[in-house]
Amino acid sequence: EAAALKEVIPCVLVDISASVDQVLAFILGEFMRQIKANPRLIAYILFKTFSLLREQGHQALIVQWVTTCLPNYTQLSTSTSNSNNSLWTLTTLFLAASHLPEIRILFHECTTKIHTDDTIFILAASEFYHSPFMTESTQKIFGQAFSTLKGEPFSTLNQLVLLKKDPETPSGEPHKPTTRQVNKK
Repeated sequence: EAAALKEVIPCVLVDISASVDQVLAFILGEFMRQIKANPRLIAYILFKTFSLLREQGHQALIVQWVTTCLPNYTQLSTSTSNSNNSLWTLTTLFLAASHLPEIRILFHECTTKIHTDDTIFILAASEFYHSPFMTESTQKIFGQAFSTLKGEPFSTLNQLVLLKKDPETPSGEPHKPTTRQVNKK
């Protein structure tokens, strides 16, 4: 049954929905609601739905909707009882939404177990943030969603991806390390 559902539901969603926005709102909402019931099944349905929409040229909308929903997903990370599951959820979300096949291939690795490696999360989140489909406003939403999260791997993500403004630079320009600072590292 699950194998049939994985293939049929995404096709039906894409074919009968009035708009791409409707499909994305529905699938992202269901992904969040159903993640505890059958995480592998709903993750695969999400992945397949994104793949079908990507084939139709809707990658920019996928990125926009995922970014808009990010605060809901990052709220799961603030609960210690959900931290491993929420990290897996965020990782599978970023992998499924990636425009790069080289990144999406990691989705299958991630879904074989309901646990994720911090490195895969950071890779997927960084690639998503630097996607050519991200706008300045979606990057700002992304930054706000992760800026309040403490601990690893979120601290590393914030350091790697989000531009940290140097408080000593009045213009707010990113800090450029001097040769001496680089050599210390």
